[in-house]
Amino acid sequence: MSKERIGFVLLVGLLFLALLVVRVSDNRRIDELQRQVAELSDKAKASEALPTLEQQVTCNKEAKAFFSEEDYSDYEQAEYYSHYNTAMKKCFVIVKTGKMIHGQFWASDRLYDAIEHKNYGTYRWLSDKVKKFWEVPPVECFVETSKEGLKVCHSDIEFAQLAGEYMDVSE
Repeated sequence: MSKERIGFVLLVGLLFLALLVVRVSDNRRIDELQRQVAELSDKAKASEALPTLEQQVTCNKEAKAFFSEEDYSDYEQAEYYSHYNTAMKKCFVIVKTGKMIHGQFWASDRLYDAIEHKNYGTYRWLSDKVKKFWEVPPVECFVETSKEGLKVCHSDIEFAQLAGEYMDVSE
């Protein structure tokens, strides 16, 4: 084989190798761009899931009206938290109450649809005069989940996790 032929074959080989490197580099860049597009798409979907200011204000007004319907004057603690769930298109409220009864503390968290007044979950706990508070299980604890129906819970933390489906703090 002549030197010119060898040079030509080498040149063609180098060009092929250069095109291959460019193609691999382009594929990596395309993969990176596709990943970025997917990430931005996820962020856009997440921002669409956020309640608007108007929805939040309306929900808070409904929750306040719901809360105001009850008389909490005999409670040492009574407060509410509202959240408009965009996926469910509903306004939810958690009402937290607490009071002393015969030297024991009674605590309650209740999850409602603020407009329909439907109860979606309840956590009730009564302290024990002998046991530490973390040793005392709730008197009642349940949340009606959309996927699994009625779920019994065994702590305030578990109640909060189950209620998170409605009061989604990740939004």
